[in-house]
Amino acid sequence: GLLYFAGAQITITPSVKAPAILDPGHEGEIRVECPGFVEQVHVGNGSWVEEGDLILTLANPEVEAELVSAELAWARAKLRADSYLEGENIAGYQAEKENVSGLESKKMDLQSYVGTLDMSAPMAGQVYARELKARVGEFLDKGSVAVRIVNPERPELRIAVAQDRLDAIGSIDTGDLIEIFDESVGQFHEATLKRIRPQAVPEPPHPGLTTLGGG
Repeated sequence: GLLYFAGAQITITPSVKAPAILDPGHEGEIRVECPGFVEQVHVGNGSWVEEGDLILTLANPEVEAELVSAELAWARAKLRADSYLEGENIAGYQAEKENVSGLESKKMDLQSYVGTLDMSAPMAGQVYARELKARVGEFLDKGSVAVRIVNPERPELRIAVAQDRLDAIGSIDTGDLIEIFDESVGQFHEATLKRIRPQAVPEPPHPGLTTLGGG
């Protein structure tokens, strides 16, 4: 009876089989903020880079010209404000000072925006982009992924769990530690649950889980 009672109190977490794929993750995606033409490629596909290393330089003449115009407008307004102050025109100085402040804010925003044309690595890893050198002159739209930085020490495991297996998993949340059993080598690996997408989505979690990716 005691043995049965002790055994009944042991909670065994059930294991669930589900299709999964090892993915380098999206922390290393370099997305275009300011659209432009690829002007210079500083690294090659497969090159190892450190965080902050320059990867691509884009050119957007229209936005760059807008920045020059904003800088000139700010400089002129500042000169006018200084002249009003020297001439003791307090009302004119106060009005022009507000104008200078607005133009400076616009100038700084454009400087930051144009600064994104220099695309740097957000993390250390290997550059992954096919035919990278051949992309010089190509126009990259805002939001598009220019290159990916892959760090083999920080992979993601994407798991697609069927709706009818959710009850078998139990209650889990982001940040929880889970165990993954790799049948190919017969080993358990500890992983941290990073995010959960509980609802059905029109696209697969990864193309490798579909016939398009050979899965």
